[in-house]
Amino acid sequence: MKNKFTLAVLVCILFFKSVSFAQNKSPFKNIQKFKLSELITENDYLPKTIVFKLSPKYRSIAQLNTIQHPQLQLVLNYLGVEKLEKKFPLHKTPEKEKNEFGQQYADLSLIYQLKYTNDIDIEYAANQLLATGAMVYAEPHYIFKFFDYEPNDTRADSVAGNQRNAFKRIRAYKAWDLSLGGSRGDANTVIAIVDSGSDLDHPDLAANIYKNLADPINGTDDDADGYTDNFNGWDLGGADYNTVVGDNNPNCVGANNNHGSHVSGCAAQVSDNNVGGAGIGFNCKLLIVKAAADNDTRGSGGVGYVIAGYEGITYAADHGAHIINCSWGGAGGGSFGQDIVDYATINKNALVIAAAGNDGQDLAYFPASYTYVLSVAATNSSSDGKATFSNYNYTVDLSAPGNQIDATIYNNNYTAQSGTSMAAPIVAGAAGLVKSKFPNYTGLQIAERLKQTTDNNYRSFDAVTNPNITNPAATASSLQNKLGTGRLNAFRALVDPQGPSVVFQNENIIDNNDMAFVIGDTLFISGEFMNFLTATSNSSVASIKAISNGSYLTVIDTVFNLGALATMATTNNSSDPFKFKINTGTPLNTIITFRILIKDGSYFSNFYFNVTTNVDYINVGINDLQTTITSKSKIGWNQDGATEGLGFSYLGTQMLYEGGLMIGTSTSAVSDRVRGSNGTASDQDFTTTENVFRVVPSVRSEFDIHGVMNDFSASPTQNLLVSHNAYAWSTPGNRKYVIVEYFIKNNGTTALANLYAGISADWDIDAVSYAKNRSDYDAARKMGYSWLTDVNGKYAGIKVLTPEAGNFYAIDNVAGGNGGLDIVDANNYYSTSDKYTALSTPRLQAGVADADGEDVLNVMSSGPYNVNAGDSVKVAFALICGDDLIDIKKSADSAQVHYDVMYPVGLSQNTSLNESYLTVYPNPSNGRIYVDNFSNDSFEFELLNNLGQIVKTTTVNGLVTKQEIDVTNLTNGLYYYRINKDKGKIKDNNKQRVGKLIITGLR
Repeated sequence: MKNKFTLAVLVCILFFKSVSFAQNKSPFKNIQKFKLSELITENDYLPKTIVFKLSPKYRSIAQLNTIQHPQLQLVLNYLGVEKLEKKFPLHKTPEKEKNEFGQQYADLSLIYQLKYTNDIDIEYAANQLLATGAMVYAEPHYIFKFFDYEPNDTRADSVAGNQRNAFKRIRAYKAWDLSLGGSRGDANTVIAIVDSGSDLDHPDLAANIYKNLADPINGTDDDADGYTDNFNGWDLGGADYNTVVGDNNPNCVGANNNHGSHVSGCAAQVSDNNVGGAGIGFNCKLLIVKAAADNDTRGSGGVGYVIAGYEGITYAADHGAHIINCSWGGAGGGSFGQDIVDYATINKNALVIAAAGNDGQDLAYFPASYTYVLSVAATNSSSDGKATFSNYNYTVDLSAPGNQIDATIYNNNYTAQSGTSMAAPIVAGAAGLVKSKFPNYTGLQIAERLKQTTDNNYRSFDAVTNPNITNPAATASSLQNKLGTGRLNAFRALVDPQGPSVVFQNENIIDNNDMAFVIGDTLFISGEFMNFLTATSNSSVASIKAISNGSYLTVIDTVFNLGALATMATTNNSSDPFKFKINTGTPLNTIITFRILIKDGSYFSNFYFNVTTNVDYINVGINDLQTTITSKSKIGWNQDGATEGLGFSYLGTQMLYEGGLMIGTSTSAVSDRVRGSNGTASDQDFTTTENVFRVVPSVRSEFDIHGVMNDFSASPTQNLLVSHNAYAWSTPGNRKYVIVEYFIKNNGTTALANLYAGISADWDIDAVSYAKNRSDYDAARKMGYSWLTDVNGKYAGIKVLTPEAGNFYAIDNVAGGNGGLDIVDANNYYSTSDKYTALSTPRLQAGVADADGEDVLNVMSSGPYNVNAGDSVKVAFALICGDDLIDIKKSADSAQVHYDVMYPVGLSQNTSLNESYLTVYPNPSNGRIYVDNFSNDSFEFELLNNLGQIVKTTTVNGLVTKQEIDVTNLTNGLYYYRINKDKGKIKDNNKQRVGKLIITGLR
């Protein structure tokens, strides 16, 4: 299987037609943050219901219906939790961490579900739970939708013929021929149908329904598995979706739940019985796991919702299923879903198969795109063309017919339906045949066998000819490599000689720096190679290529020799990673798609993944305070919901949920990108005009950052142009702060009066105890600060470094505001008026109403300024962390001293030309250099060689903010630049700036 990315939440849909939902998860932060996609409505999850996984370190305090965790108990009380229970109460902690092949076992014993009663938004509820630090994840309990499909009302001969055509395409008739080495399945092979139930007494299904002989229907749980009388399977959805109570009747009781009956027939309706049609699984048994309620008709066309899909996978894995079919999914992925897939695959050795989706688009759907899941797209039944409705994507593993498949439905009937919902169980049936013939195969080995024996209609790659390609025209289409290895061939899966099957997984991409991949960085790409089938030869090799946007990379190392890999053996290339350098000129946030090609003789396989390069943020990690500087004014996190970035972390303690610059001139004009008046979504006022980059070599600190933005997207705009810098050091005494500096230019035609500029910080100091924070103000240092009230609680603060007055407003981030701004009120959530009030008026304490503190939010600002048209002002702050109040005061004083004396070599301290208003970049340069001028002065720019000779002179206009200087006529080497403020006059050293510039890549 491909190594497939997990996003952050999951909404799954039964695949006739599909709707997309998605949400991201940060890979950097210590405490997870949850953000609900804007596409998800209240109809997509159970109301006031959260699924969460408790951190293993709290296992000793976790009971069946209680968790003895003080901070968590506070949140449970706040939510008004009426029910808390383990989702899988009979599951135990795995005895070992990994299996014999080094794969991680999943632990379901710490997964809980709660139901709360108070009127609290579900996203906010999930984040309150996560903020305790006691959880691995917390998500809504999603429900999965049916959508309209394309049935044929009668079983016309053409329909039956179409089914026969589909079986011919996949060589089913030969696969069933025992004399040719085929298989008709085995009654000991169990295919689970996790769906909407089935028609248990259908004449073409009844004989193949799996019976749990250990628990006959007698009112007793004979096999002590927690399910009484689960003889025919189990119904996790129950009779009433309003009160979900499982029962022992997985039979569908109406046409609203026809889907599962049809899927059952596609997989293994009874064959050779002179009734109806045949199922590819032939004699394999069907374990029916119903996950929709009997009375549910809420979905499109009056069909039900699947409300327990992942619970159904778990039930199937626990009750002996070798194959688990899931003909549902969605565009989002979640940690809960991956946990369940891991459990079924690694702990229980089952193969999970899922439909790729029916939007006809290039989409990665889940659970199909989870790691370990076999993802199935649909082809036409009479040709190998992609079915028009089928999704396609690099995450697809293989394809199968899915158009107008005739099979069983409710009340002993038949119909034809189309969808990847039909293609997936056809593959599941074929997987049952493989398991029956090769009973010692693991679930993943079954998948690899199916993948490596397809008819390769759509897959091709550079300079390689494959004899199995039967539709060469398709190899040049947009479908290339996006319908998996090809179309299912059940016969070849049973009789072809076994070859190797090497999977690339657990990819790791680093830059040996700050994990923000920007221009000039080298990407080091490594991962694990695992061979599931026959041993490879000693000449097996893996190579990598950037198949999209590769022109933005310089290739350094693209080949790794795998050598001989035995069956189920692994190796990795961490000691010899693939290497690429990100080129100058790479556009912002460029996504590069990489392909890993594994070859061993005639065998080959492809694996794909994406890397985002030239990101619009820089991670600062050289000292004890690790944080992120973005291009668009946010601090700590690049995106809402505390995603993309390092946050504000002090020696492993995460302190910040949200931070960013705010600039305002009135209660109706504030420009920012912090949360707004519509909930947790941020305002979008600042737009990047120059992406942040690291200045190399640094001029003022060990780690200089520079960028430019404007507020032209704001409504109203204040016509601001903001050049911003950041500085950090690793030296003793300077390891606990980062300086941020803003040059705010009035680009409008009228003066700006009463301007305040400040940093808004929603502190969650030690997120485990975020509701135990308190804030105060040190007037002498112009520093607002907050701390955790627990013993040895950490401190965080923001100090104004520039001479103008400081203003501190401390907000109690709780309903009512405790007398201050009430920004928790959903009707007035951090409005523009609130923001200007916080920027311009003092409130020196927060968290004092409660003896233990509160959740707090601070604004540390400076002003007021009056800025004439074309003029600029400078405002600088120190972002500080520490162990106690004395500690942050020391850092505040050190930051002030450093800021007051930061001047480049060769520039007198009393210069009237402040070098911070000017930035010369890139350095090194490869033919073009740029000067950012926020000084409003015209000046002379001189470039000197190492002999002191002037080789370039340019006048920089004070009315031009960014000016390009062409140096392509120069040779490579070290140069010096000199900026003279008094152009054309006798040069005054106090009005000069000098620096070094390296030019490379020229003659």
